[in-house]
Amino acid sequence: MAEVMSIEELEATINTVCRHAPSVNGRLSPALCIFAELYGTMIYYRMRSIDIAQLTEETQVAVRVWRHQPRARLASSSTASSDTANTANLTAGACHG
Repeated sequence: MAEVMSIEELEATINTVCRHAPSVNGRLSPALCIFAELYGTMIYYRMRSIDIAQLTEETQVAVRVWRHQPRARLASSSTASSDTANTANLTAGACHG
């Protein structure tokens, strides 16, 4: 069974990342950048969900890390598919340099 992320789950993740790993000096945090790029791709291709296995390794790791963050840890921390298109070439490098 494919591991998928819905657009709604991604939106919630972006909101959580914004609270716990906000932008600094006008630059998105690495995690926020990864999720923003993924969100843009999903919006562009009108995807309701995406198969995580089709994403870059960096994006897969970010998704899994943020999905499994304990809620209590996040609350106390100040830092911290049937609709799939061809996403094999997705990268998260554009925000990082």
